Amino acid sequence: MVLYALHDALVKPMPGEPLAPSLAHSWSESADGLTLEFVICPGVAFHNGDPVTADDVKFSFERYRGASAAMMHARVAAVEAPDPQRVRFRLKQPWSDFLTFYGSATGAGWIVPKGYIMGCQVALARSTRAACRRAGNQPRRDQSGGHRWPLADHR
Repeated sequence: MVLYALHDALVKPMPGEPLAPSLAHSWSESADGLTLEFVICPGVAFHNGDPVTADDVKFSFERYRGASAAMMHARVAAVEAPDPQRVRFRLKQPWSDFLTFYGSATGAGWIVPKGYIMGCQVALARSTRAACRRAGNQPRRDQSGGHRWPLADHR
């Protein structure tokens, strides 16, 4: 139950309900079982005040790297955000347990604020580069031709 105090999902198990609405007030499944569409509750915000949007849901799913990531990403053809309040999951084939895996059996359903996470990554990258410069390190080309910023020079 501690995770519920820290994170939230579109749907999640609650006492007496195997899958209860949480950030999504409703969802529907297409007749062929290939599309699930969720409607996000209006007025819901993250800890920093940013509204929860379909882009956050899409970003969170695509960012998921947990133990079931390969299985989840292999079965989902696409995640679409047709508007800020609706998110659509397109499956490669019907999967009757999608909501169980997405909503409770994996961490794939936990929604994080895209803008906040991306801002933190940019700030971390900037501070890492600044720390490297202060330490006298310069970027070096790696084998792929890109730059890498070592935190310490281990010559």
